[in-house]
Amino acid sequence: MAGPDSGWETVTHKKKPTVDDKKAARKSFKQNAAVVEDFAPLDLEDTSFTAAFNKNRQNQGASRVKDSIPKKKKEGGKKKPEGPVTLEDALKSLSVEDVTNQWEDVKVRCESAPSLWLGDIVGFLTRRLDVKDPEPFQDEAPDYPCSVLDSEMRSFLASTLSSYQTKMLKEFFDYCLKEMLSDLKKGQPVHAYRIYLQLLVKRNPAFITNSFSQYRELIKKRQNERLPCLALLWLCDLAGLTNPVTGLQVWSEVMQPMMTHKVVGPYAVSSLERILSGKLDKRKANAVFGPTKFFPLLDVIFTSAGLPQNLQKSLLKLYPKLQTIAFGTDPSTSLRKFFPSYLTRLTPECPDNYKAELLEGLVHCLSTDSRCLSEWRQMYDTHLVQSGILLRHIMDTWAESSGLLPQESFHETIRAFHLTNEELPKKQRDRKNVERCQVPCKFLLEQIEKKKFPWRPVGIGLMVILVTALIADVVVNGGFASSTTYRLMERSGLINILKQAWSKIALYAGIAFRWLSTNVPVYYAKACELCGPYLTLMAQKLVVLGAKLLELMDPAIVWLQTNIPIALHWIEGKVPIVLAAVEYHITAVLAYTSTIINSVLVVVMPYITEAWEAISFYGLIFWESVEPALSSSWLWLKASVGTT
Repeated sequence: MAGPDSGWETVTHKKKPTVDDKKAARKSFKQNAAVVEDFAPLDLEDTSFTAAFNKNRQNQGASRVKDSIPKKKKEGGKKKPEGPVTLEDALKSLSVEDVTNQWEDVKVRCESAPSLWLGDIVGFLTRRLDVKDPEPFQDEAPDYPCSVLDSEMRSFLASTLSSYQTKMLKEFFDYCLKEMLSDLKKGQPVHAYRIYLQLLVKRNPAFITNSFSQYRELIKKRQNERLPCLALLWLCDLAGLTNPVTGLQVWSEVMQPMMTHKVVGPYAVSSLERILSGKLDKRKANAVFGPTKFFPLLDVIFTSAGLPQNLQKSLLKLYPKLQTIAFGTDPSTSLRKFFPSYLTRLTPECPDNYKAELLEGLVHCLSTDSRCLSEWRQMYDTHLVQSGILLRHIMDTWAESSGLLPQESFHETIRAFHLTNEELPKKQRDRKNVERCQVPCKFLLEQIEKKKFPWRPVGIGLMVILVTALIADVVVNGGFASSTTYRLMERSGLINILKQAWSKIALYAGIAFRWLSTNVPVYYAKACELCGPYLTLMAQKLVVLGAKLLELMDPAIVWLQTNIPIALHWIEGKVPIVLAAVEYHITAVLAYTSTIINSVLVVVMPYITEAWEAISFYGLIFWESVEPALSSSWLWLKASVGTT
């Protein structure tokens, strides 16, 4: 086609864009478009810290650009030495004097604006610690990078914060966090920010503990950005470095809800291992890690909720400690809060290992806290499926469970379930769940109500009867040698056996006594020679320790000397009242029981008298009938033994 300049141009039809073209264009737009940073809750306005540091950053950037311009090498020129490679190398070239001079210089230059001082010093440290970390937040000490600072440098940097109020420090904290996240995204080193963030959190842990929900939201928004996400986790973890209870609180509030995320999971598990390896106050730890935190973690550990297998195994190792913390110092009163959540999770669809853990927890609750049985009775109607599974488990393991469960209250509970099962089919259409509960209820009732032979009372009664008969035999016959028991033992040969045993015991006891009388003095002298000095020294140390303890206990002794007479006076006033009350109740009980005993004796005595007369009469007849046969048998036995 001819144009205005009499030239020709080719007319082409635009090709309709494909799906791949659209994806490529969208990707290019994301890479090249301006990014609006969302730092909520750190949506800060430009403060004096920002102004101070922007100037330093411009100077730093200019110097970097200047250094990046290639220069013509002079002939015979020397090669420029490389800068520090690691943070430790950079710190070797940075002295406390350099930082102090910079601090004093900015205080002189900006004497009327203290808010600029920290911005200047953090900019100075950023320029001097311009060392990239290839794997930040990975395989580091919990207090890195402050751990690589010498004590003098650490003390000076901490002292730079002492002249500021909490509000100003919070602004500086938010500023450092914002700049750290920004520089991490650009691939720039952030050692200076991390050092000051550590010092700020150590000074004011409330910067973290008062904003859990805000940090959770910020981590969720950054969860697909690996380094910013790890930086936020590291920052939150700082609040619990010196206090394991605070560390557990931070972990349960911030890290636990995001355990299944691939970036958060490994860091959260390693943080939990460090927290539980410290010394935790169980009472305070239970206040921050109770049932509301325990059961979500239980679900994550025992169900495949997106948690990698290696992390699941690590959490299983830590699970017993977490369970102990969650149950508290007095499980007999705290497990009633756990039983409902355990029972509602017990469904036929849950995995076998999860079901086994739930059943073990339920049985532990029932056997430890008696109130759990009443909780179960209240939930039984609405949780028939779960109750059926639990009843079936108790039935299958009755040999072990019967010794754990409180028999009386458990019996009442099963009877209540049995009565409920008889009423429920009339009211509900779904009878299958009721039938599943009826079989174990019937079995458990039979087992509980089944009468057992009273071996223990019978054994004790027989022993008492034998001892009484032996004493009566000895007393009646005037001694053991003339008693019937002795004659029976002599005829049976038991006396000879006892005499032989006694002679052997006496022989070996004499040998042992002679050996001891000969050797004990020798070994005692050697022991005194060897251990005497150490025992003397230990006795001296114990005397010193006792004196120190007495000195420390002086306030307690004074308190006891003051309060014991008061307590004794109070007891003296209360004892007569208590004794009078006890005497009154004992008198009333004796009067009541004596009346009952007299009434029983009046009714029972005629029967006892009649029974005794019958036993005496028939016993005499029986003896007269048997005595000739026994005499003849004894004479025959004596004659037979004598002839042989």
